[in-house]
Amino acid sequence: IKNMTDTDMMIMRTSNNRKLIEETSTVDGWPAWLSTGDRRLLQSSSVTPNVVVAADGSGNFKTVAAAVAAAPQGGTKRYIIRIKAGVYRENVEVTKKHKNIMFIGDGRTRTIITGSRNVVDGSTTFKSATVGQTAAVLQNCDIHARKPNSGQKNMVTAQGRADPNQNTGIVIQKSRIGATSDLKPVQGSFPTYLGRPWKEYSRTVIMQSSITDVIHPAGWHEWDGNFALNTLFYGEHQNAGAGAGTSGRVKWKGFRVITSATEAQAFTPGSFIAGSSWLGSTGFPFSLGL
Repeated sequence: IKNMTDTDMMIMRTSNNRKLIEETSTVDGWPAWLSTGDRRLLQSSSVTPNVVVAADGSGNFKTVAAAVAAAPQGGTKRYIIRIKAGVYRENVEVTKKHKNIMFIGDGRTRTIITGSRNVVDGSTTFKSATVGQTAAVLQNCDIHARKPNSGQKNMVTAQGRADPNQNTGIVIQKSRIGATSDLKPVQGSFPTYLGRPWKEYSRTVIMQSSITDVIHPAGWHEWDGNFALNTLFYGEHQNAGAGAGTSGRVKWKGFRVITSATEAQAFTPGSFIAGSSWLGSTGFPFSLGL
């Protein structure tokens, strides 16, 4: 979740340089863009890294950012950075000059990289991990809104579908949306919303999730006047919690409460991102349906 000012969002809207990958085709359960060599590498039981990052000083570097900065530029072979177990509180940027870099950790619950940036630091939302124009399902996630700076609001999503024929969107399923301890006591002064439209046909669905009262009763926020309010698709299905009530939600033409299981099924991993063809190879726990 990111803290965004109206200025920050406008920069996102007018930027012509943002490129995001939409890729759904697979080969033998792997994304089609992944080379044969990389598939072998990921399937190998032992991988020899080029360098090791360890917070305790037992590796070549103590931070991931330092390891990336020292990596060769314009490399034609995979440069493997092994990141040992630990919590790395840093903002890691892999620039265009650093090609073919691969991170390998000690497990998703053991190697954790967490950073914090906002517009006050001189950083914009499109330089963050925000999901914009792609097909994504966030499942079984803990999403916590943080206390923003004065005058800011929290937006959980800002989806950027620009064409109604694109099969993109953000789905948050079987997750938990709440507030961090610093926001809870003052959440009335810092509104938090499920999202606002980045592009004209923005599409976001929140379903089967727990939503606390950190979410404003209106649920969703406009971007610029009436922009996209009739063409977006924002849906909610079978959510629970103090912030899940839909009686006070926005009255936009593009917002709807999804009551049909058949309609909701279209936004599950099995249907929305063709998960049955590739999710099993990732090793991550998942559910294909409702």
